[in-house]
Amino acid sequence: MSEISTRNGFWVISNQRVSGEPGEIFVKKWDSHTETLEDEDSAVEIRSQKDNIQSIYGTLLPYNIRAAQTPEVSKSRANSAETHGDDPKTWQDLTFAIKGPMLSRVTGGNWNDWRVTSMDERKPTDAKPADNQPQMAMDTSIAEEKKLGFIFPAGSKTYSETAVGRARSEQAMDSSSHVRGIIADNCTSDGPDDVLGELQFCYLTGVLLGNMCCMEQWGHVVKILFKAFRFAVEEAHFFAKVIEVFQAQLVYDDEYLQGSIFDHSHHLQDELKVELTIFKSRLTEQLSAKPTGLSKEENELKAAFGRLETWLSKWGWDLGGNYLRVGKIQLEDGEYVDAEMEDLEAEDERGEYAPVMVELDEGGREKGTIGW
Repeated sequence: MSEISTRNGFWVISNQRVSGEPGEIFVKKWDSHTETLEDEDSAVEIRSQKDNIQSIYGTLLPYNIRAAQTPEVSKSRANSAETHGDDPKTWQDLTFAIKGPMLSRVTGGNWNDWRVTSMDERKPTDAKPADNQPQMAMDTSIAEEKKLGFIFPAGSKTYSETAVGRARSEQAMDSSSHVRGIIADNCTSDGPDDVLGELQFCYLTGVLLGNMCCMEQWGHVVKILFKAFRFAVEEAHFFAKVIEVFQAQLVYDDEYLQGSIFDHSHHLQDELKVELTIFKSRLTEQLSAKPTGLSKEENELKAAFGRLETWLSKWGWDLGGNYLRVGKIQLEDGEYVDAEMEDLEAEDERGEYAPVMVELDEGGREKGTIGW
């Protein structure tokens, strides 16, 4: 037995059944040597387990069991059972976009052999210098193991290497072009729904198996999507689904989990508050500028974000953006000092993001810089 406990799981897709028809049964066994779930090879054992499914089923922990409602754990679930009840659509809301091709792309497994563990990591995607032999050797070793292949690369850069000047600045501030490029180049035949599926995969594999890589990827993708301001309005129908998926995950996080998707990062909640505040401002700005009113899809988008904002108010998240930029705060010793909030400096082009005047040389480069 290893010193570190590893959780194992697998994704399966069963055929849709008519009401009352028995579901498909998959029999797995625990390999104590590799500490993984494997297919059961014995036909006798498979038949025996299938015959005894009713006695086994009652001992299984339902996916929608609610977390213990203690003051230390609960975020807003004090009356959740009365408010929401045990919604049979919960699992559907959390998984509707997860499809076979997407699971095969991410896990590398064949149909209904999509295995995942709490130790799975992402495939290395960042280019390394050619002379960095130790790093390349390590990456080769890592690549030989089972890794997760995500469509969104690691790193927060959302601008193209070929973009310069204002175009690069716009792409850095608005990830719309980056998201469109990801969908066009990396998704399966399901197109944009691949993004939703991966978001759902990362959330559930992260919180149910404790997979750190998936939890980090979930936060990474959520931040990129809510930074795609133009894309959100141009693809309003799709982005309304993004918001609905995100909210369903927060509801599950709030009502059903003992911990939280946010436990892996001390900063993610604060970062998302800022991201969503900026997103609301940009969304309102774009929708208000529509000269002929809103389309059906744009109204759906507006309503979806409104529902999300209302729900987040239970957590005390205020997305109104009415922040005090400059003011005085009192220190522990009672002294008052001037303070300025820096969270939205990039949005307001303040601080290190403030525009400056520079003098250029004949080649269009800033004077005084060192060239190579």
